[in-house]
Amino acid sequence: MLKSIGVVVGSYLLSVVLVLATDPLLSHLFPGEFVKGSVPSDSALVASTAFFVVISILCASVCARFAPSSAARHVLWFFIIGEAMGIAATIPTGASLAALVLAILVADVAAELLDRPAARGTPDRLLPATHAR
Repeated sequence: MLKSIGVVVGSYLLSVVLVLATDPLLSHLFPGEFVKGSVPSDSALVASTAFFVVISILCASVCARFAPSSAARHVLWFFIIGEAMGIAATIPTGASLAALVLAILVADVAAELLDRPAARGTPDRLLPATHAR
C-alpha cells in the first residue's frame, strides 16, 4: 500500500517539477508572451499545452511502470490527484474543463500503451496462446 501511494505521489510531484521547469523554456522561446497581465499568443499557448500533454504521458508512464500491481489503477489515481489539485487551484472555466477532458484522454492513452505486452517487458512469444496478440 505504501509503495502504491509513493509511486502515485512521486509521479505527480515529478509532473509538477517538469511543468514548472518548462516555464523558463517557454519564456525563452516566446519572449514577452508569459508576462503577468498579458494574454499569451495562440502559438505560445499551443506550445504550453503540448508540453503539458507530453509531460502528462511521461509521468503517467512512470507511474504505471513502477506500480506494484494494476498499472491502470495507479494511473487513474495519478489522474484523480492531478485533477483534484487542478480544480482546487483554479476557478472552473471552459479552459479548465477542456484541460480536464484532455487529461482524461492522456491518462487513457498512457494506460492503454502501458497495458501492452511490450511495455511490460513480456514479448508476445512468451505469453500463453490465449494472451498472444
